[in-house]
Amino acid sequence: MNGRFVNRKEEIKRKMDLFDGKVNPVNIVEINPIGITLKVRFPVYYTEGTATKTMLNRQVLQRFRDEPGIELVGTKLHVTEDK
Repeated sequence: MNGRFVNRKEEIKRKMDLFDGKVNPVNIVEINPIGITLKVRFPVYYTEGTATKTMLNRQVLQRFRDEPGIELVGTKLHVTEDK
């Protein structure tokens, strides 16, 4: 058998052994000199992805606006999607 295939198969098996059957959201906050990057990955049914993303973006931005210790600079916000 090809060595790369065997290694890949073992890597996938290790990952599957770690999977407990639960899909949990992942939050990553990065602070850098020009601002804060918030990344959120969450499970959602495939036909509801766009609507859910829009709703969550609006809720997160409103929470930032409501927080007295956070100032949103400017009128434009950049929302990007990592694939």
